[in-house]
Amino acid sequence: MIEAPRYDDWLMEMPDEMLVRLAAPLEMLQFQFYVDPPLERHLVRAARVCCAACATGLEDCPPDMRAAFRVLADVVGVRLSVTAP
Repeated sequence: MIEAPRYDDWLMEMPDEMLVRLAAPLEMLQFQFYVDPPLERHLVRAARVCCAACATGLEDCPPDMRAAFRVLADVVGVRLSVTAP
């Protein structure tokens, strides 16, 4: 998700409320993603925190961002409430 081609666009397009909720978790996820060597337990925790932070409110975000979060949530076992595509 961090290397998605539209990552920067998502940050600009998501509602302000979502940006406030996701800024720190996304920063944490990005930091853990690029740590060399990666610390898997921290990366997974960061991904879970990101998903938990956006468990509600994704309906107002770009569709491709919702899809990326759904994939990430499925991988780390977090349930999202968004039903929109």
